[in-house]
Amino acid sequence: MGKDAQSLVFTEEAASLFRELGIKQGLAVSLGNLGELTSCSGNPERAQKLYREALSLQQELGAKGDILSILLIFAAFTLQAGKPARAVRLYAAAQALRKAIDMAFSLAQTGEYEANLASARTQLAPPAFAQAWADGSAMTMEEAVAYAQKE
Repeated sequence: MGKDAQSLVFTEEAASLFRELGIKQGLAVSLGNLGELTSCSGNPERAQKLYREALSLQQELGAKGDILSILLIFAAFTLQAGKPARAVRLYAAAQALRKAIDMAFSLAQTGEYEANLASARTQLAPPAFAQAWADGSAMTMEEAVAYAQKE
């Protein structure tokens, strides 16, 4: 069994144990890790399902930094799905949350965020980009989570 497959098995076992024990923070982190692993293994549909559950738990726990990270992930999925206006709304909502909680993006997040926004700009007319950005910027954290969950 390769390292990726082992990681997937161990993380699924961890998520199962956290779920059984009712440890929501551990479950949320494990689900996020499973989302990353399944996304990397070419199963974006399952990854998004896992991220949705993780996002719900992180919201319940009030883990704003983790919510921010998952919003960025959903924005990237949305852009990859060919929905640039929706992706811009999610990126703007994530940026608003980042400012509200006074948290910096990681270097990896910053690079992907900037590259994806540049891509979205090429896919939208300037007024459409500006409107999507304004719409996302006006979202509360709760509205952004609900918007991400709809996808």
